[in-house]
Amino acid sequence: MLGMAEGLRVLVNARNLRGAFTGIQRYTQELLARLPYLRPITPGKHLPGALGQAWDQVVLPLRVGGEALFSPGNFGPLACSRQVLTLHDIIPHDLPEAVRFSSGWARAWYEFLVPRLVRRVRRVITVSAFSRERILDWTGVEPERVVVIPNGVDPRFGPKDPQEVEARCLSLGLPRAYFLSVGILGPRKNQAGLLRAWHLALPRLPEELWLLLAGPGDWEGFVRDHLEGRVPPRVRHLGVVSEADLPWLYAGATGFVLPSLYEGFGLPALEAMASGIPVVVSATTAFPEVVGEAGLLVDPLDLEAIAHALVRLAEDASLRRELARKGLARAQGFTWERTAQETWRVLQEALF
Repeated sequence: MLGMAEGLRVLVNARNLRGAFTGIQRYTQELLARLPYLRPITPGKHLPGALGQAWDQVVLPLRVGGEALFSPGNFGPLACSRQVLTLHDIIPHDLPEAVRFSSGWARAWYEFLVPRLVRRVRRVITVSAFSRERILDWTGVEPERVVVIPNGVDPRFGPKDPQEVEARCLSLGLPRAYFLSVGILGPRKNQAGLLRAWHLALPRLPEELWLLLAGPGDWEGFVRDHLEGRVPPRVRHLGVVSEADLPWLYAGATGFVLPSLYEGFGLPALEAMASGIPVVVSATTAFPEVVGEAGLLVDPLDLEAIAHALVRLAEDASLRRELARKGLARAQGFTWERTAQETWRVLQEALF
């Protein structure tokens, strides 16, 4: 790894690895796998809400002492100034209605902690220029202290042999043709808007084409609260898909769609592009940085625009091939090796 020297060690606040697997957990795991001088510190079990914050602020500083600390999961201890923080986004501040705060206290704590932590640590890493601008606007920290290092994509996400993909998808009980959306169920990912757009598009879509949703969340509760208990035809929620099956799920899709309301980066879109499938994503927040001209960008609040994009992909094979080609080329510029190298450079500059 670039610039590594014997004897350097950085402790890592890896509390997030005890929770549900999301993009932040993937980020943490990918860096730990590539940077041998990182030493993770975790609590003995998952600590939700206030318990996790108490561990960060009280227990973790005692275990760190005066050593260098890297906090890759949006939170860290105020007591540790010899620290680099990765703040992926500030969604709880910018879009609090899309975040399930456990209490009013939790929201107030976030608003209190994060700006002070950003100004306290030696450097802040974030994953997009969009997130950087939002962090600067909110916290007033000096611009030179906030560095953009994009996420990467694992090599296991890539085009696969069509016959193997078909056999794998059939073994999983999947339909032969489907659009895929990946993300935790909730208002921010805008699955409710997607499903309403899907309903609008159905009369113009091939009868064999389905919409599959993958990711954690209470499906029954989501349908009750956001869809008035009615699910459009040819929709299936798969829940959490195993790490072994996920690349095949991407590779077998006709296209990927995620009209999210807010993304600090948008890792599933990058994984889809790397898998060789066309993408439809929001023309807002960080998605344009990640996707560029390699996908269809839509207003996430315009149901007709989303529906039109779905119909275009379903009907136009040449468009699908062109977007898939552009997406593959663009995805090659996002690697975890590059992310790890640039992260290690920042850690060395800031902490030693």
